[in-house]
Amino acid sequence: MSRESKNELLKPSLRPKAELAFYYATYSPQRRRQHFPAEIRSSFCCFRIGILHTMTSSAPSDSSSTVPNARKSLGFMKNAIKYKHNFIQFFAMTGILLLSVRSLGQKYRMHDLEEDTAALKQEHQSLTDRMSNIKRGLLHEASLEPSGRFASRLRLLFGDDS
Repeated sequence: MSRESKNELLKPSLRPKAELAFYYATYSPQRRRQHFPAEIRSSFCCFRIGILHTMTSSAPSDSSSTVPNARKSLGFMKNAIKYKHNFIQFFAMTGILLLSVRSLGQKYRMHDLEEDTAALKQEHQSLTDRMSNIKRGLLHEASLEPSGRFASRLRLLFGDDS
């Protein structure tokens, strides 16, 4: 349906005023500006019969929905002041809970670091054993050489006095 045909249907001459009042009351202010011509909007601003008044009071509008939020926020502040002790206790317990969670995280991190330390010590020991085996093997092969020059050079490199 085109906008012109909608505007034709909304003209006061084609529909009874009570029916137009119903549609006007159920639309939001933004939709009213889109769907109702200016002449109808201006006539309904002054048109305050019982039907329109009851329909507009039952239809939620954008401006009335912000008022309860302001009241709720004022109520929250009043409750916060009234139950100040409970709010302080709540925030203290929340702080303790957050510290406990952080402490638990640090505990598991320490456990992981201890496991890493044990693994690194084991790896260090295996590398030390491997180096000593390689050193012993090289010295044994160098001692088999008849001149002995290679063995003495290896002993100097390894810092061995024997």
